[in-house]
Amino acid sequence: MKHLCNTCRRDRDTCGIYPPDKEPEHKTGYENDNYSDIIVTNCEAYKERMVKEMSWEDFRNNGFLLIINQFLHIFGIAICVEIDKDTDQILRVFPARVKFRGFSEESTSKAYVSVSEYMDKNAKELLKEAKE
Repeated sequence: MKHLCNTCRRDRDTCGIYPPDKEPEHKTGYENDNYSDIIVTNCEAYKERMVKEMSWEDFRNNGFLLIINQFLHIFGIAICVEIDKDTDQILRVFPARVKFRGFSEESTSKAYVSVSEYMDKNAKELLKEAKE
């Protein structure tokens, strides 16, 4: 029997916080539910082990925003970022329905280089996490 952290479980995921012989302490009352979404959780143990928050600035600067938006453009959707022109600080981020599609070759190439640099810098850690 898999012991799942019932606050944050997914249908195919063991929490990894609790050993198989110990029942998690923070039950929700929804023990028989079969969650299949990736959910945001209040379980601090799970978050500490499995989630490292990335700032929107890092997400954008590492090229991920453009890469993700390339896919979302297929559906006429984008993650939009409102930026203060004077400080270059992100003011807000929101999903939106958009009429435009695609990005310039220069922007796309820059994003691919940024993502490749991120991968190069983080390859060992990503491989280790994938094997766990």
